[in-house]
Amino acid sequence: MLLILFSLLSCLVGVSILVGIKILIGFELTSLSLFFIIPVGSIISGAIMTSGYSLGIKRLNIKPAKKQIKVLVIIAVLMFFLVQFGYYQVTYIDDDYSYNYRFKGSHVSEFYFKDTNQEVNFFNFLIDKVNSQSISFSHKRHTIGNVEGNKFVNWLFFALDFFGFLFGGYVVYSAFIESAIYCKKCSKYMKEKELLKIVDNIQEQINNIIEYCDEKTENSSRIMEIIDSNPFERENTSEIFANGILHYCQECHEGYLCFEFYIINEKGKYNHNEESDVKVRLSSNTVSEILNSI
Repeated sequence: MLLILFSLLSCLVGVSILVGIKILIGFELTSLSLFFIIPVGSIISGAIMTSGYSLGIKRLNIKPAKKQIKVLVIIAVLMFFLVQFGYYQVTYIDDDYSYNYRFKGSHVSEFYFKDTNQEVNFFNFLIDKVNSQSISFSHKRHTIGNVEGNKFVNWLFFALDFFGFLFGGYVVYSAFIESAIYCKKCSKYMKEKELLKIVDNIQEQINNIIEYCDEKTENSSRIMEIIDSNPFERENTSEIFANGILHYCQECHEGYLCFEFYIINEKGKYNHNEESDVKVRLSSNTVSEILNSI
């Protein structure tokens, strides 16, 4: 029940924001694209409207399952078309036969298409809207031109917006759920703590930690020495470094020390190299000692 409430809340907030923007400035955030092909508006919109579902799973400690992705897709699809329906609901035609979104004049549903004599219901409205829309190009917040799109291009952009919406939902789910570690013993998601940053002799120090975490050679005091000598707040001066993130269960204190590798690129910025990441299992005794020392 609470998961449904979380989901409904984010959906209502998302629809209100998107339709509210349409009412205030006549702009559809879902149609905003970067470099003409990256549907950033739809990605952001999908992320907002599905965030409640993913956050609810995390907050309620619901075990990750494949069916959650299916539910997420269903929510995203429904919300995408609900937003389109919201745009339809606020579309009015004034006395000059111009569209407005301030509830002036008559609602578009009271009219008929001249060529086909079909009523302007939501389905017909959406098809006509996509078929006839133009494409605007902007630079630094200034519109630099409009191009009349053709049906194929318009539907291609509509499809990009649709899949961008789904992708936005998946990004949030991945951030909340797939990147988290679930304690099966306690049926809870583990907490996270930034623990250390290794900038030199990276592989050697990680190998030492792996050795000291082994059941046969466990040595929590040596692990603490490595942690203390590599504070997370230290300044990075190398081309590659590894962040050590502690994942731990608050109930049983079992956990993992996950190392995330970052490599500098040609622009001087660090990229996360996920293929090199290392995950080390920690005993409850080691986790307890670490938590007591920080």
